[in-house]
Amino acid sequence: MFGGQIIEKVNVSIIIPVYNCEEYLSQCIDSVIEQTCPGIEVICINDGSTDCSSLILKEYANHHLNIKVINQDNQGAGSARNCGIEHATGKYLAFLDGDDYYIDETAIESMFLCCEKNGIAACGSKRKNLVNGHLRDADLFRDIKKEMVISYSDIQIDYDYQSFILRKDILSDITFPKYRRFQDPPFLVRALYKAEQFAVVNKFLYCYRVPAVASRFDESKINDLLNGLYDNLRFAKQHSLDGLYSKTIERLDYEYGDIIYNNMSMTNLSALELLLEMNKMIYGYGSQNMLRTLRRIMNVYGLGRDSYDDKLCKQIMNQNHIAIYGAGRLANNFSEYLMKHGLFGKVDEYIVTDIIRNEILNNIKVKTISDCNDKEKVIYIATGVESQKKIYDMLVGIGFINVIMLDTVFLERCV
Repeated sequence: MFGGQIIEKVNVSIIIPVYNCEEYLSQCIDSVIEQTCPGIEVICINDGSTDCSSLILKEYANHHLNIKVINQDNQGAGSARNCGIEHATGKYLAFLDGDDYYIDETAIESMFLCCEKNGIAACGSKRKNLVNGHLRDADLFRDIKKEMVISYSDIQIDYDYQSFILRKDILSDITFPKYRRFQDPPFLVRALYKAEQFAVVNKFLYCYRVPAVASRFDESKINDLLNGLYDNLRFAKQHSLDGLYSKTIERLDYEYGDIIYNNMSMTNLSALELLLEMNKMIYGYGSQNMLRTLRRIMNVYGLGRDSYDDKLCKQIMNQNHIAIYGAGRLANNFSEYLMKHGLFGKVDEYIVTDIIRNEILNNIKVKTISDCNDKEKVIYIATGVESQKKIYDMLVGIGFINVIMLDTVFLERCV
């Protein structure tokens, strides 16, 4: 724990961007003060706060000589972190947001010693999420029980940069892009790729207050999100990082698919250009599928809708029998669409995960997946976007080889 003396040798610089987080700031800084690692400096960048955050920072700096406060006009968290990197004097850097906090007071010390012992440039740790007042273990390194060293090529992480310490010398040509959203995954990917390998300790360092994600976006921030995703997709392709490539496509189409779709307009040409550029990129990387998010946007504006319908009808026409996964409103919409096109006779079963009671839909009995034994049957998933990917992964995971996710915009409008 540090006191009032200036430290001669800085081992770890902890960089904290601060913007209007007066409610949580004391807990954040106290959790750093309690760290047992010798030689810690704390660099707080007040990014144009309009609440009492600046007064809280000033008070801490007056009592702790190794807390530095830098004031700047509001430029965003990425810019604030870059400012912190420039002023840091530590051998290693760590990043902590002003509304989050550290959990284990020995974690930074363990990570520092692990890097020094193994002669490597990065070390990660476990983390917890604070959701509605409840602490939950996050997925990152959940199953790791002992200290170990991992090659980045084996586990191509893009999230949770706050759970790492990074040796400063590997960041000489790496900064946070000045995006208001999704600026940290491109930073972490490039840092860990340059480090080549990283250690992991069995400690819980970081506690992340989980925000309501959708409320953090508007049309302007969607462009920054897409730029960050594009950065990682391009980097993955350039360096043959197939795991990162697949993960980024999944984030684009599923994790952020609804957010992009709900904040998109046909006047946002830069966002559309980014989506088109990424779509062109996946065609050049062995994929023959249009980005799902782009297809949804095109469909709602009537672009490509006819070609999607034609392709789907021809596809079903060439099948002997198909199954529809789902028994709700969207599945019924799809059934009516097939009736209208004279294709409903191809449907011989509806499939769901669980059935509470005997159920009949359009004179066809609804079955559970455990009752479906034909692994080669073509299954069309007619559910909402929030569950489609999980259902697809589940079906493929238990051996079904012909599973197709129907476009949810199409399902809403096909009747």
